[in-house]
Amino acid sequence: MDLERRRGESPIRSIFCCNDCIRPGNQSSNFELGQIYLGDHLTRSWNRPIKSPPICTSPVSGQLPAPLKGSKTIIKETSIRRSSRRRKIKSAKEILNLFTITIADFQLWSTSFDALLKSEAGLQIFRNFLETEFAEENLKFWLACENLKSTTRHSKKMERRIQDIFDTYISTHSASEVNIDYKMRENIVDQLKSNDADIFTGAQHQIYSLMYRDSYPRFLSSAIVTDLMEEVNG
Repeated sequence: MDLERRRGESPIRSIFCCNDCIRPGNQSSNFELGQIYLGDHLTRSWNRPIKSPPICTSPVSGQLPAPLKGSKTIIKETSIRRSSRRRKIKSAKEILNLFTITIADFQLWSTSFDALLKSEAGLQIFRNFLETEFAEENLKFWLACENLKSTTRHSKKMERRIQDIFDTYISTHSASEVNIDYKMRENIVDQLKSNDADIFTGAQHQIYSLMYRDSYPRFLSSAIVTDLMEEVNG
C-alpha cells in the first residue's frame, strides 16, 4: 500500500541529483559516464503545481532586490547572487593603475559596442559595471561562446566545454542561467549530443542584443565611466 502511494506522489517531490540521478522509489540510474547530462527538465511534469519562491531580502541593504524584466524567479536568484558576491568592484584609480586609458578610448567605446568588447580595458570596465547590476553572467556566457569557437571541433575538449556552458548558463537549475527564450533553450537541448560548435550561436546573439540594448546604454552613463573620465581628464 505504501509502495503504491509513493508511486502516485506528485513529481514535485522528485530529488534532483546530477551525479547519480536518484529519485524516490527508483534506486537505479540510467546515466552512464561519457554521456552528456541534459538535466531533468525534459522529464519533469509541466502540469505540476507551481509554488511561489520565498521572498528574500538583500543581505546588504535588507531590502527586496529590484526585479529584472523577463525573469519569473529573479527575486530568489538575485538574493543568492548578492550573498555569493565576494569580489570588490575596482575604483577608477585602481583601473587606471592596471590599464592606460585615454579620452579617445572613451569616444570609441561610446560609438562602438564591439570596440568595447574587443578592448581589454573596456571589457574589464564593462564587466565591473555588470557586477554592480548582478548581470555579469551575460558577459561571461558571451565570452565562453567566443572561446568555444576556437576549440578544435568534435574533440573531447569541445565536448567538455559545451557541457560546462550548458550546465553553467543554460540549465534551468543554474544560479547563473542567462535570460534566453524557451524555444531557444529547447533547441539547445535537442542539439546537445551533437557536440556542434555552433550550438550556442543563437543564444549568444540573443544575449549580445540584450547587453547592447539594455546594459550598454546604462554603462555609458554610469558612475564608473564618469569617474574614469574625470580621472583621465585630470
